[in-house]
Amino acid sequence: MELSLEIDSAYINPRFRLSLTEMYLGNYARSLELLRMLPVGSHGSSAIALSALNLHYLGRTEEGRHFLTRASPADRQESDFSSIEAIFHALAGNDAAAEDSIAKEIAVSHELGHYHHAECYIASAKALMGKTDAAIAGLSRAEADGFPCYPWFERDPCLASLRNDPGFIQLIRELKARWS
Repeated sequence: MELSLEIDSAYINPRFRLSLTEMYLGNYARSLELLRMLPVGSHGSSAIALSALNLHYLGRTEEGRHFLTRASPADRQESDFSSIEAIFHALAGNDAAAEDSIAKEIAVSHELGHYHHAECYIASAKALMGKTDAAIAGLSRAEADGFPCYPWFERDPCLASLRNDPGFIQLIRELKARWS
C-alpha cells in the first residue's frame, strides 16, 4: 500500500486502509497522520471518529472527545461514529450515554458489510463499562462477521480489562488456532 501512495498520493482508499492497519499495529501517531492526509469529507465520519480514537490511544482523550463534537450531523449518522462515540462515553463513566450510542450504531449500520468493525468498537465500550461477557460476545460476533483480528483484540487498550478473563483467553486461543 505504501507503494501505491508513492505512485499516486491522492489514492484515498489505500491511505484510509493503511491508517486502519497502522492503528491495529499500535502505530497510533502514524494512523492519525494518514487520516489527517485524507481530503475533507472523504470517508465521512470514519475518518473523524478514528482520528478521535487514535488521539485517545495517544493519551489525548479530551482532544479526541473534542474532535468528535466537531462532527457534522450527517457524519454522526454514518457507520462507526456512534460506536466510537460510545467508547468515549464509557471512558467518561457515562454508561447510559454509551448504551444510547451503541443503540444508534446498531440502528445505522447493523446490515452493512463492514459492521464487524462497529461490533469491535462496541465490544471495547462494553469492556470499558465492565460488561466483560458482553464484550467477549461482541468480539466473537466481530470475528464471525469478518474481523478475526485477534492481534488487535490483544493490543487494543480499551480491551485491557479483558486480558486475564478466561473467556477472553479462550477466544484468543480459538482465533489463533483458526487463523494462524
